[in-house]
Amino acid sequence: MKHLGLYLRSYDKIHENEASWLGGCLQIPFDGLVSALLKNKTHDQIALQFLASLEMVKYRINKSGAINKVNFIKNKKS
Repeated sequence: MKHLGLYLRSYDKIHENEASWLGGCLQIPFDGLVSALLKNKTHDQIALQFLASLEMVKYRINKSGAINKVNFIKNKKS
């Protein structure tokens, strides 16, 4: 796309969302996230463990279903 004599890139929102999801999965694997949550680590501690931002930790927790897995494991133990 050309605008004011400059070439600008346009990005497909779906591809951008997929890239964010994949990047998050690679940086904070599901099993590692579940393990950290089972150990009652705070978001700050998880971010430090995986060298991730707090935003990425929250994103992974919200999008991965890790809380559901943690609750299932805790209920199974009781």
